[in-house]
Amino acid sequence: MNDFTKIIGSLQIKDNSIDFDRLEVNFLKDRNWKINGNNSSKHTITTIPDPINVDDVANKHYIDFSRSLNRSYINIIHADRGESGFISYNEIVHENTVVGIINKDLTIIIPHDIIAIGTIKIHLNENILLETDSTTVRNVNGSSIEFSNELYYYGNRDDTYKYLTAKIHISVKDMLDGVNTLYVSHDKVQSNILTWVNEKNTSQVIDSSSISDIIIDEVKYLSGVKYISKAHFNLHIEIYNLFKYSFSDLDTPINYICDKLEIDSDEFPTVTSSDQVLKIDKQIDVNCERLNFEPISIYLKIPRPSRDPYIGIKLVSKNILFDSVAADSTTTIENFNDEIYRLNSDFTTWDSRNSLISGLLISNGKLQYEKTLTGECYYYRSFTFTKHYHNFIIEIESELTNFITVSKDLSGNNIKLEIFINDQWKDLLLAFNGNENDLGCFAANIKNNVPISWGFTLGRKFTSIILFRITAPSSWSGSISKISLIGL
Repeated sequence: MNDFTKIIGSLQIKDNSIDFDRLEVNFLKDRNWKINGNNSSKHTITTIPDPINVDDVANKHYIDFSRSLNRSYINIIHADRGESGFISYNEIVHENTVVGIINKDLTIIIPHDIIAIGTIKIHLNENILLETDSTTVRNVNGSSIEFSNELYYYGNRDDTYKYLTAKIHISVKDMLDGVNTLYVSHDKVQSNILTWVNEKNTSQVIDSSSISDIIIDEVKYLSGVKYISKAHFNLHIEIYNLFKYSFSDLDTPINYICDKLEIDSDEFPTVTSSDQVLKIDKQIDVNCERLNFEPISIYLKIPRPSRDPYIGIKLVSKNILFDSVAADSTTTIENFNDEIYRLNSDFTTWDSRNSLISGLLISNGKLQYEKTLTGECYYYRSFTFTKHYHNFIIEIESELTNFITVSKDLSGNNIKLEIFINDQWKDLLLAFNGNENDLGCFAANIKNNVPISWGFTLGRKFTSIILFRITAPSSWSGSISKISLIGL
């Protein structure tokens, strides 16, 4: 009967081990509703004359209850029970897959909502558990549907619209271990589905997971420091008593939470028993760019529809010095991810395996002062062009860095920049005076935006190779992340 849709009412679940996170209810417009709860003083009776938290399209209300209130049932009724305003059972939808966890019999009260005429069927886990035409029935396990003696009438006193209060009792003997579903049907009309978990296993979760030491695949050197450039480690997941009858076959994956690495998720295994052990062995590649003597921490997140997702123990590696950034400097651009074009002070080829003596450190994509050294330190490199130029623009990206002329004393975060042309060092911050044999080569007429970018000139002389030097004091706490030279 279509009238079933109108008069099958809301559920009360009277079992203190059931708890609700959130209930979603469709309210009909222009009706007064009230929500009856259990003993919570906070939510005992709430009148809703106007929609709250309404989705304008679906006209849905969301009613949130805290788990800490230990609410055991919710009953939603219409204030005046008018025909067009009555809320039906199939309009109540819980947000989550599973509404609660139990390990004993479940009792469901349907107030004034079961039609007295016609066949009522109780479907448990897709099978008909009970079937009746308003007569109390009980099976051998104790599951039952019981009706009150008092008749209620909907609208007029036509027998078509009379109905009773009913109580559905589901014995734990009829439940599956794990996820259970139940719905009520009358003729061709079906209610929404109530879902819960029958969980007998209460053993404590035991986590025996572990992470191996890092396995080095490749290394590289920068400024005399050895870095791991390619590596992996092995992850072993072994968890006992995790399932506890709480899982069905889920599409939700097992995720690994790590703020430094991207780790592929794993498919959720098929659960076949309550004492099943979750075991996963996988290789984790270190796929980040850099780790500066940092550990890798991994949390395991496993979906559990009956409760919050399981977060396993924190798996922590040893500290790792790691740099996987590929060499990307060119003949005219220095990004400080490599030392391909770096030179010694006598302009010979730099060996990145050699320890620094008076050289500036390249680390973490930056040029900086190595704090274990003292005195002035230097950085040399060559810039090479495909043709000869006499005017140039230098562009620099830096932090906490000031550029000063060679004649000034080095202190604080002041550093000096020079180029070597025709057997002499020329000052990139001293203005060019028209004589290419003097030290100054700064050309504001080309560009003047120190310390970001500015011009310099060789006067009438041309070159395709520029040798470059940076001089910094031990007080320099800044860094340079990029230098680019442009020939004009």
